[in-house]
Amino acid sequence: MRIACFGLAVLLLCGCSAHPKHHTNSVKQVVSPAAGGAFSSCAPGMELLLQSSLKSDHLLELSAKPISHECYDQMLAWLNENPHLTSLSMVQMGLSDVDLIDLLYYLDQSPIEHLILSKNNLTDASMSALQGYLANSSSLSEIDLSNNPIGSVGACIIADGLALRHASKLNTLKRLDLSATGLDDEGLNCLFAEVFALPQAVSFSNNDLQNWQLDMLPEVSLKLEELDLNGVRLDTKAMASIVSIVQHQQGLEVLNFSENTLSRSQFQSLMDAVHQHPALQILNVAFSMKPDFEKIVNEVLADKPTLRVQVQP
Repeated sequence: MRIACFGLAVLLLCGCSAHPKHHTNSVKQVVSPAAGGAFSSCAPGMELLLQSSLKSDHLLELSAKPISHECYDQMLAWLNENPHLTSLSMVQMGLSDVDLIDLLYYLDQSPIEHLILSKNNLTDASMSALQGYLANSSSLSEIDLSNNPIGSVGACIIADGLALRHASKLNTLKRLDLSATGLDDEGLNCLFAEVFALPQAVSFSNNDLQNWQLDMLPEVSLKLEELDLNGVRLDTKAMASIVSIVQHQQGLEVLNFSENTLSRSQFQSLMDAVHQHPALQILNVAFSMKPDFEKIVNEVLADKPTLRVQVQP
């Protein structure tokens, strides 16, 4: 159970069908945790804080306030009593594996669409619980695990959860963020082995892919539409794997390849794949470009004038 204090922010967004960063005004049901007095016995002023933090009918922000294990228990009980919650963001709160396991138990009956858990202390130890949640949630459309040390073992467990989800024909998941999670070649190979189970948008940015080499060529797929590979370390073998991914994901529309140090031959191989791609619309190579790469870009744009290439941040 929880011992450490929470930090920074909890966002509980109720009835918001859009991405947490882009709220809409649509509200399925107004929820005020303060109204039920759920936290009245917790830290001094907690209930008053909740009332003052209700920013709108669907947005509650708790910032920089310590929450004891008793308050965490009561927050979980409140979640259980409000099963209509559709978006939950718990960022940089020091959540442990035990905390996540408890949280997922209480969210089991909630129609969660957006689950944002970035910048916590989650490891592969809690990914089996998440695997079960992935396999059974019929509403989940986005999960953000970025900046958690889940590693490749955790990524492989997630891949199994995605495969179970795909087998059950649960097709609601649209976005998966595994940025800065300690992924390496093993984790990436697990995920791309289940390429048909991947959501439409995935981010693997800020992981060390220097030694990534595909175990097998990926199958041709039209499902993956957005791939974020910002700030991944590369060598020649890893670049060959990335080019192969781009070639086989023929529904890919957006590729973020910014903040990577590329040789001319690596950049040429990437642009050759982009040139032949049937669907790519946006390519971000900001901070990856060198002055003598401009000619390569212009040659591709001459044949693909609708392609948008971003070379500046």
